[in-house]
Amino acid sequence: MTQISDYDIATVENTIQPDLRYTAERNKQSFDVYLRGTSYREVVTEKLTARLIAKRLGLSAEEVTKTAHSAPYDVEYRINRGGEDKTVRVEVKATLAAKTHFETTGECFFEYKGVKPEKFDYIFFYEVHPHDGLIVKWTTQKEIFDFVQDMTKYKRGYNLCIKDLRNSDKIKLYDIEDFPPQK
Repeated sequence: MTQISDYDIATVENTIQPDLRYTAERNKQSFDVYLRGTSYREVVTEKLTARLIAKRLGLSAEEVTKTAHSAPYDVEYRINRGGEDKTVRVEVKATLAAKTHFETTGECFFEYKGVKPEKFDYIFFYEVHPHDGLIVKWTTQKEIFDFVQDMTKYKRGYNLCIKDLRNSDKIKLYDIEDFPPQK
């Protein structure tokens, strides 16, 4: 059996072309999220969303939960409106800056894939910004339906391209402080 040493790995790592988007010098938080990969990014942003919603609504961590990964949405909580219990469904999407666009222009561009507005009430978008770290905004199902009305829906949902979550003029996005109260 062949054992791979740390030296062998370090030797190979030194020959791999670095990703120009994410460096520790530019932004450590973004670099760490980038290095840990897609699965980590998904789990962290989903749990972070549940925590942000619970804090905003004054609920416990048990009342705002991350759903099973195969669920059609990522976070849920229950509310009572007019004497009727309702589950609020929240989708979470996180993405890196588009690599080719960044390498050719130096500018960021973010694509969120597989957005299915019929499966959620709210959606949280996270961009892993190479310079500014993790940025989060949210919007409603209605805003997404309005945004995608002339777009092609693929088998896995819509692909939404957003240049910058903080300055989007094509879709109305909100800060967590604007998340609607439970009542």
